[in-house]
Amino acid sequence: TALVACGFVMSIVWMDLLASEVVALIEASGMVLGVSTNLLGLTLVAWGNSAGDLIANTTVAKGGEGGPTQGAKMALAACFGSPLLMNLIGTGGGLAAHMAVSGGAPVDASISQNCRVAYFFLALALASHVIVFPLSGYAPPKRYAVYLFGIYAAFMLCLVMAEAGALGNFLM
Repeated sequence: TALVACGFVMSIVWMDLLASEVVALIEASGMVLGVSTNLLGLTLVAWGNSAGDLIANTTVAKGGEGGPTQGAKMALAACFGSPLLMNLIGTGGGLAAHMAVSGGAPVDASISQNCRVAYFFLALALASHVIVFPLSGYAPPKRYAVYLFGIYAAFMLCLVMAEAGALGNFLM
């Protein structure tokens, strides 16, 4: 039992080490190319972080217990549940650690233009989901996927424009 526990802890340590090195490599490449860490975090790092979810959700959607309909429902639940859980745990854990260290002092932070653009498009996509999924009986048409890719393309364009300073005080 102790050997299994040590193996589990060491696998976490190695994954943390590798993840830190990959992020440092991406950050160094961004510095060399003159790309901000905000833009890298909202694109390249986010894509890498989502790759595991993409593979898992695709696998769940293609089969599983209960046939394709049940698999699609499970994949839809996983698309929202997994990121939500990670965000709640990450945010809650970080805020709890801050509260423990600072004795309950408020968090002094500012939100960058890129994050404001990301929040705007996230709210747009979530509002679209809230409307489209119930209206389509939780089986959205294929054109809805095209719409979502269009939102993502607009998001990427706005990120690049925000990085170049072309958005001015958009969402400020």
